[in-house]
Amino acid sequence: MNSAVIVAAGLSTRYKMSGGTGNKMDILLKGKPLYYHSMKVFLEMGFEVILVTNKDIKIPNVKVVKGGNYRGESVYNGVKEATGEYVFIHDAARPLLTKGMVGELLNHISVGDGCFLAKWLTDSLKEIGKGDKIISRDRKMYFTTETPQVFKRELLLDAFSKAEDQYSDEVGMVLDIFPNASLFPVFHTKSNDKLTEKDDLWRIQKLMNRGFRIGHSFDIHRLEKGRKLILGGVDIPSEVGLLGHSDADVLLHAITESILGALGLGDLGTNFPDTSDEYKDISSVVLLQRALEEMKNKNYLIANIDVSLYLEKPKLFKYRQEILHNIAYLLKIPNGAINFKVTTTEKIGPIGQSEAIAAEAVCLLEEDYHDC
Repeated sequence: MNSAVIVAAGLSTRYKMSGGTGNKMDILLKGKPLYYHSMKVFLEMGFEVILVTNKDIKIPNVKVVKGGNYRGESVYNGVKEATGEYVFIHDAARPLLTKGMVGELLNHISVGDGCFLAKWLTDSLKEIGKGDKIISRDRKMYFTTETPQVFKRELLLDAFSKAEDQYSDEVGMVLDIFPNASLFPVFHTKSNDKLTEKDDLWRIQKLMNRGFRIGHSFDIHRLEKGRKLILGGVDIPSEVGLLGHSDADVLLHAITESILGALGLGDLGTNFPDTSDEYKDISSVVLLQRALEEMKNKNYLIANIDVSLYLEKPKLFKYRQEILHNIAYLLKIPNGAINFKVTTTEKIGPIGQSEAIAAEAVCLLEEDYHDC
């Protein structure tokens, strides 16, 4: 198990200086306090969660630790309570954290001593030099750091025990104390805004209240000897396969059409007609990728998807996890964002008589504001 330390013990000084009132940790977003949103992400991903706050609260399955006099002391208090091999340090003031962001960090933690979310600079970079002279810098050589920042727990504890200065983040502290530490930036383009000043609030509220769209699809294909059986992009050993103009992957067809439906782009047949030679025996993966391109062009992301597969045989017990993993890979979403069910029709109708296989999908899309 890995640990997450969520830091929510600040005094909100810059927030107050910009016109805000009270402590920003008292702000409710969607009826929940600021720290709740990132805490929920970590809990749902199976992390040990330590919340550092000066509030007298108790939260199920969360260790609540008192904050210090400054940020570094608060983080240190939290890290000392962590038991995981790796510790994710995250600012509660970044409530837009997603499982995808955490997943990207998890993919990189074994590379070195740690990693952290980062963004390349897009604006021109200037420096005020001696005599107030303005100096241009090559922005390609600079990037900004965000949280979460991930480190091996022992390295982090060692760094804190030796730190004599105050640092704005743990990456700066670790590299200052251990210059040879191997820390890797994980670049991304998603919204991970930090609530620092009063004017940041409206932007984060807009991002959290993004629009949603739902799509639904049902598809059925006849089984026939001599055809390959492909389900969810996975080849299934079988004497019979699904008949269709394409490779007849009924599972991907339902998923693809549910995405098209959520986008208001009609059905599968309208977009990929069986009268066109272009789609003769085409892989359904290609059709899905084209639907995903349309989704990206319209600035939407898959929030979650629920899929049902109806068949009598072959039995898919050996292949369910492989199919689930492949669908997640194709959609570029975590396995946890997919609910994949397989059931029979109790030998009723063409499916029950092993004459056909059907699939049904419900897809929830959410607006992606990473460019706003």
